[in-house]
Amino acid sequence: MHKLVAVLLLSVITYSHQVTLDEVRTSLREAVAPHKPSCLDETKVNPDLIENVLMKLDFNEDDALKCYFDCVMTKASAVKDNSELEVSFVNKIMGDAPASLSESVIANCKGVDGGSKCDKYYGMFKCAFTQIAQNLK
Repeated sequence: MHKLVAVLLLSVITYSHQVTLDEVRTSLREAVAPHKPSCLDETKVNPDLIENVLMKLDFNEDDALKCYFDCVMTKASAVKDNSELEVSFVNKIMGDAPASLSESVIANCKGVDGGSKCDKYYGMFKCAFTQIAQNLK
């Protein structure tokens, strides 16, 4: 009986909820939802391009798309004043993922540059979301 309990306990401990990319997508959608309508209106981006980024990791170089991500990231406070990803925002969209993954994403996406603010923020999003996708299935 003790062996059975030990095996069951070990199974429960070993199984921990693994955050999925779909969960991160959902968290991201929720975080930017209040800003999406105004940013869509402001940038006139084709919503299909946004979906392609989120669902297919198809990072189109469309200027309106870049500015959309600049807009929602700015309004959602996803970026610090020094143009680095905000730890609290990354942790929020990562949910129960290990803190080390959030830290790695932030560290690896420091110093992303671009010609314009839209280019830079889109580049930071691309860097972060690509890394998250590579680490979560």
